[in-house]
Amino acid sequence: MTGMDSYVGVDTSVARTVKLPVLPIPGQTVTITDETGGAGTANITIDGNGKNIDGTATKAITTAWGGLTVLYTGTLWKVI
Repeated sequence: MTGMDSYVGVDTSVARTVKLPVLPIPGQTVTITDETGGAGTANITIDGNGKNIDGTATKAITTAWGGLTVLYTGTLWKVI
């Protein structure tokens, strides 16, 4: 873990987009979770902000109470 690690709890009363840091540092992690249980219908889109997430520009949380953690490798974000 680094001092830049973060947690983002998302209110899913409506669909939301969370942008990852534009200048991440290698080893940095970000955890995003559905705080209100609505991601099954109001998805959370995670935007890599110019960096891929496991080979794609975005990932989505589509299950109620779901979440994911991503790790910046120095070139891209990996879901861990």
